[in-house]
Amino acid sequence: MAKVRATKEYTTRKWEKFEGKLEDKVAHTENSVKGEQIDPSARPSFRYFMAGEIPPNKKEECKEPLLLAALQQGDWAANIFEDEEVEQIALLCFKEGKITRQQFITLLERQQQQLDFPDRAIKTYRLLDDNGHYTEYANQKFLPLLGKALSERVETIFDEDRKEYLRFLIATLPSSEQIVYRLQVEFKDFFRRKPPSAASEEGAIRGNLLDAMLRVNEALLEREGKGRKEENEFFLTSMSAGVEDAVGIACYGVKRYVVPIHRIKPINTREIEEGVRNDFRPTSIVRRNDPPIENIHADPKPQRTAATKHDRYHAGVMSRIPPQYRQAFLYIVDFVRERLISMSEREKIGKVNTVSTLMTHEIWLFIDSEFSAKESTMNFFKKQASHATKTAGFCRLLGDSVISDDEDIFHNHSDFINRDSDITVFSMLVMVDMINNPENWSKKFNIEPAHLTDKIKEHYDFIRQLAVYDENFLQDVPELQALKLRLLQEIGSFKDKGQELSNFFKEIETYCAEQGGVDEVCQFARATRKRAMEAPFNRLILNQVGLEILPQHQAEFDNIKRRATSERSAWCVLI
Repeated sequence: MAKVRATKEYTTRKWEKFEGKLEDKVAHTENSVKGEQIDPSARPSFRYFMAGEIPPNKKEECKEPLLLAALQQGDWAANIFEDEEVEQIALLCFKEGKITRQQFITLLERQQQQLDFPDRAIKTYRLLDDNGHYTEYANQKFLPLLGKALSERVETIFDEDRKEYLRFLIATLPSSEQIVYRLQVEFKDFFRRKPPSAASEEGAIRGNLLDAMLRVNEALLEREGKGRKEENEFFLTSMSAGVEDAVGIACYGVKRYVVPIHRIKPINTREIEEGVRNDFRPTSIVRRNDPPIENIHADPKPQRTAATKHDRYHAGVMSRIPPQYRQAFLYIVDFVRERLISMSEREKIGKVNTVSTLMTHEIWLFIDSEFSAKESTMNFFKKQASHATKTAGFCRLLGDSVISDDEDIFHNHSDFINRDSDITVFSMLVMVDMINNPENWSKKFNIEPAHLTDKIKEHYDFIRQLAVYDENFLQDVPELQALKLRLLQEIGSFKDKGQELSNFFKEIETYCAEQGGVDEVCQFARATRKRAMEAPFNRLILNQVGLEILPQHQAEFDNIKRRATSERSAWCVLI
């Protein structure tokens, strides 16, 4: 990122541009349009937050000045924040434009931590003094922690110019937003290596909460003391919503930064996709009397803060991924859905009001940005990098040759390639599109199929070579492509066996035609618990797409494979 001019006028314009783009993005979502029945005059982010609920009509007029005064002075220790009605007062002040979106969200996020940890004190620290300079706490504690976090996650160097730019961004915020706050935590709360015991409900709740927070703010965790971790004290630092946004803008710029937009009630996958397509991340948050949001990555009892931190984590991952690659993910989602239309239509039979947008395990991971976007990977995407380098980074982002933190093993978080290194239905569809439309990938997304790396390259080359031996393959319907690929992977690979392969593929085509079409002998289906013991679903993750050969046809395909392997001895294995 180019050097910025850190002035009050410059940062004021940045904030105005940021808030304007934010409101425009939210206004484009269908949920925001539905929310217009609440109050068409209210800002889109307020309507989105309410998620269709009607806000209260009145507030305690005598207490409103107390809240506004406390926020103006940045006094988070004021008694008004202990009042049970402060949430409703703040909500209506947000609606009326008397406080900012960031002030309202900070109030709720602090309240969530107070509810989650009623026995822990939250301490607030100013980042700027009365003259707008960094405080001693900011210089000695916060900035070093933040610098460490950023050095591990983004390619931006957090140098003195960047710190100065951040200072001006923070100085433009209301006093109540120029803060961070700390919460003391214990080792048993934070460092959960195994699922918590069901015998300890409290341990399970806090373990899930802080495990999620650890992944988000790992470098903002301070350890005080020496010796065994179990004997040390830990302090988690959280930023106000305004400071979070300021850091995002300073690191990524207004255009690239993906802002978390908060919303009450559980957020479903369709709503998350809707936000992602409009370049923001829907973020769960609950009010004082709302129950914690459940079913986040199968955690049995997640806490309030866990849900919000989890969604903020995904917003951070999205921000680290360059926009053209986020667009590539959506492109993949769209054309894979088109090719899985038969499965989608079959699943809708007998169902009422089924959402037409298909969601599978793989599709969800691309929408939710379930990628290991570490700094070592992000370095591949620098502006001066060649298309070949950026393509290598794209492969690494998908999980190609990523080393896990705990073990030296192949880690593929996106499941683009399964654990047995087989080509999945999903990755096959992507590879075929790369072969058929290489210029599209190159011009739109800076991804050169010819420069794919490691396992992804091997599989791309495998399918491209398959297409050489089978002239119909690239134009076949997806089910027939998957059938040929599956049977080929089950009997081995190929090397200088063109005629045998051609006969093999023609025999598959002939049998499918005799049965009335490929859809009469096989179909795309999800991996389910019921199918867990059946091939190929026993090698897939729940809800991942596989090709199911209908039972009455399995024997004939076994015969086709047997004939193929006996004609001239076993085929040589290429990969």
